[in-house]
Amino acid sequence: MLRACVIGYPIQQSLSPKIHNYWLNKYDIKGHYTKAEVKPNELGDFVKNAKKELLGFNITTPHKEKIISFCDQLSQTAKKVGAVNTVYIKHNKLYGDNTDVYGIEQCILKNTNNLNKKQALIIGAGGACRACLIALKKMGFEKIIIANRTIEKAKKLSKEFQDEGTLIEAIGLDDLNNNLSCTTLLLNSSLAGMNDKNKLCINFKNANKDMIVCDIVYKPLITQLLLDAQKYKLHTIEGIDMLLYQAVAGFNYWFGVKPVVDKELRKRVLR
Repeated sequence: MLRACVIGYPIQQSLSPKIHNYWLNKYDIKGHYTKAEVKPNELGDFVKNAKKELLGFNITTPHKEKIISFCDQLSQTAKKVGAVNTVYIKHNKLYGDNTDVYGIEQCILKNTNNLNKKQALIIGAGGACRACLIALKKMGFEKIIIANRTIEKAKKLSKEFQDEGTLIEAIGLDDLNNNLSCTTLLLNSSLAGMNDKNKLCINFKNANKDMIVCDIVYKPLITQLLLDAQKYKLHTIEGIDMLLYQAVAGFNYWFGVKPVVDKELRKRVLR
């Protein structure tokens, strides 16, 4: 039987098995996708066994950066992000990729029409922000603003990703509201709002009426950020979509089929 899995510590909360096993059943593939709790000091042993038993695996906290040292080859995207969330195994070698960039790009494009690429604003300057920056640059945004509580961290990222194609600026969270009138896409890349903790409270009164608001947090499905945006009738995108689309590439790597994110999958995962 063809096998893949997701590893992390802890791992109980992962929804990846629901996603991949749905596709395995849909496309009549004799395979199985599981989850495995792997402590930091067990990563080497896991990789050794994975080479014998698996087609590949997904990686979540706290292994996304540590797994890099075990990979024989990294995609350009994984190198730019500085983290790996998907590994496929071929000829006893590990190939690392980061499909979060694809997931972010697709969840925005699949949920919008005539996307205005004038100015994007990203909240947070952590690892997920790096993936967001690459995705938005790839999509062709003219300007990207990084808003973070620690502005020095945002400035460091803006300098790293600055090039001739896209203007990238850094601001503190206190200046966020002053930049909403020209922002066409607001994207939360932080964990603020996860499980209703450290909620983002933003006043969208003076926001661009055509703004799209996207949150990578999907627990709860409708975060406080999205609720506040909906009060002003702004178009919102839920974080669950990013999770679903980032899984597409991994499934294709392992099982040779590029799966479709459909309504039934979304319902099953949310259930």
